[in-house]
Amino acid sequence: MPKKQFAYLLSYDFETNGLYCVESDTKGFNEYRFYDGKWIEDWPEDILFIVEGEKIEDFMVCYLHYMLISERVRCALVEKDIQGVQYLPVRVVHRLTKENLGPYWALNVIPTVEKLRWNSIQGKDLFRYASTSVYISESLKNFLEQAQLTSGAGFVRIPQRLLDREDPQK
Repeated sequence: MPKKQFAYLLSYDFETNGLYCVESDTKGFNEYRFYDGKWIEDWPEDILFIVEGEKIEDFMVCYLHYMLISERVRCALVEKDIQGVQYLPVRVVHRLTKENLGPYWALNVIPTVEKLRWNSIQGKDLFRYASTSVYISESLKNFLEQAQLTSGAGFVRIPQRLLDREDPQK
């Protein structure tokens, strides 16, 4: 029997003074569409986020709905052949230095689960729970940590007691 993997909520690392969004031009794009679990075919060109902070991050949350990843993270996810993810280009500019920090990508995660249970998350490296928050598998988290691609990311482990309910192997 394969080993059960834990899942982690992917969020911003609130312990650092990293980059954070202070202004944007989203070209009228409705960011709630990230929760639809569908490919976005009409992504506007040149969406812009103005940020402040101390260092370039691998992960950034801009406002509530934009999960941004660096080019380094995107390349690692492509190399690992993570399925069901769309990478949408955005510009990220530092407010004080006017430096273009990119490329950065808005992460559109398609796979969605309705329940956080072992049988619904196994085999999924990135997914949304009930179409809202982004979760990451233990193996993908370990891969990103070993590659040192987690600056700006916070990982909150889902308690085992939640995953054990309705476990068909119990």
